[in-house]
Amino acid sequence: MNPVVRTVLDLVAAGAPPRESSGPDDAGAAPLAVHDIVLVLGHDTAEIATELARELPEVTVHVLPVAADDPATTAELPANVRLQVCTAVWDRVHHVAGLPRPQVIVESGSGRKGQKLACFREMFLLLEPGGWYVVDRLADVDDPALHDVPGETVLELLARLDGTAAGGAAGATTDGDDDAPAPPLNVADAELRESASAIVLSGDAAYVCKRNRHLFKLRDARAAEILTRRHRDDWGAVVETRPAYSYESRASVTVHGKGPVHGPGVVDVPAQVLRRYNAPVVLPRQRIIMGDFYLPETFRHHLGQRLKHHTMVDGNAGLDRLISRWDPTPSDLPGSYFYLDTEYPGHYGHVMTEVISRYHGWTEARRLDPSVRPLISVREGQTESPGYQRQLLDALGIPPDEAAYIPFNAAVRPEVLYAVTPGFAMPHYADLALGALYAEIGRRLHTPHLETPERIFVSRRPGGWRTCHNLPEVEEWFAREGYTVVYPEDHSFGDQISMFRQAHRIAGFGGSGMFSLMFAPGARCVLLSGNANTANNEYLIGSVIGLDLHYFWSPSDVQHPKGGWTNEAFHSGFTFELDRFEDEILEALEG
Repeated sequence: MNPVVRTVLDLVAAGAPPRESSGPDDAGAAPLAVHDIVLVLGHDTAEIATELARELPEVTVHVLPVAADDPATTAELPANVRLQVCTAVWDRVHHVAGLPRPQVIVESGSGRKGQKLACFREMFLLLEPGGWYVVDRLADVDDPALHDVPGETVLELLARLDGTAAGGAAGATTDGDDDAPAPPLNVADAELRESASAIVLSGDAAYVCKRNRHLFKLRDARAAEILTRRHRDDWGAVVETRPAYSYESRASVTVHGKGPVHGPGVVDVPAQVLRRYNAPVVLPRQRIIMGDFYLPETFRHHLGQRLKHHTMVDGNAGLDRLISRWDPTPSDLPGSYFYLDTEYPGHYGHVMTEVISRYHGWTEARRLDPSVRPLISVREGQTESPGYQRQLLDALGIPPDEAAYIPFNAAVRPEVLYAVTPGFAMPHYADLALGALYAEIGRRLHTPHLETPERIFVSRRPGGWRTCHNLPEVEEWFAREGYTVVYPEDHSFGDQISMFRQAHRIAGFGGSGMFSLMFAPGARCVLLSGNANTANNEYLIGSVIGLDLHYFWSPSDVQHPKGGWTNEAFHSGFTFELDRFEDEILEALEG
């Protein structure tokens, strides 16, 4: 019998891997309940698949050859074998994501260091909790000919996760021992350790047992494909797709000081897809779950290299789980709903960019289903959206009184949920169609006949993110130059719109207070900020409506690491270099 087959059969029969010396835990282990096994193979593929499938006729054996020319691709295999060539690790991840969660994954591929590391890092979290990941050919890890990438081997990684010396004795195990000393781990490796209840080295193989359930993070472009493979048509349907397109940014950008350069250039707008989901589970703060998936509308930076959400652990690029072990029973919501939520409920900046940019999906959903209602989550202590958000909904013809609200500590299961790709996703794109939407909101909600200052400086109170340490000095200087210092939160929504619409010159601190620039097409604007602030919302707004933007960067208190990015730096304060820039500011505003 092939050694890989023997390894799997022994694991399934014993419910645990072999150890050099058995203990009480081994004696009481029950056989492993298995319905799906995944094999990543680079040798003897047809032989292994055939033997294992015949020994386990009730189990579906998913075989993923690592070579396109593997002889198994043309072999006659048992009926319970499913073969799919996957030459890259992400092909394997996406394929397995569309399968029922496996109880066993075996990696016996090419033996190359890079493949073994990548497979474990990206595929381990796909296991059903209680399942086992098996990696064999560990005798090859010291073969320099197989070291195709620099850095540690998979055996050394497992030793770090286990808290033992690399190449530790066979049979070493963590068994969830939280008291064992552990070296510092990065976020991804810390999650691997947290999710490994046991690491066992036995002979030429390592066995890692999975705990915690991780859900796959669906990207917008592949959501329908993967959902259909897993759930057939039961998940819902694609209702409408607006094609991708590109346009030249309409913003003029001048940079003063050392900091990010936003544009000018081409803005690439992706395809925007309206989907109809059947009975998903919706959690507050922009999280939608269906089975083993986080649906794509969960992620506001949906084109990011890595999909993230502040309530998740950031497990790996493909899978994640919530930081808090919170699993409320959802309340059923009969009827149909349209998703208008945000990761930060009620936050002006997120509502004015991400939320309203889904309006095109609402209009189509309402046309198809006139009974559809908005679905929104609320902050703790609130029972409905803030007043300005209700005004916005009303101005757009979305009845605020028909909104269904998700409490901050509960979950709901709508019978039908419509959700759409947003038309605005920082830092990537803003849809040109938003220009007409901004104009319509301004027309409907501005305060008529309001006298407003011709020059405004939009300020930010101290104590929050990106605090300006010399705020009084900056405000006094702008006041001396004839600018009225404005705190937007002190004014009604309509008054804010009118101030921006009617101002001839606008200056202020970069951030959500300046997002009302969307109501001031063609305006000349000065933006003051620390240079670790990489957000480009004002540039995207300007790309749509045409703004003359002048960025003035001063050093942030905390800088991003070279080639990296941190929240600490992004949110850090700064001292604005007024003495350095005052002449350039006047030239930018008056030139």
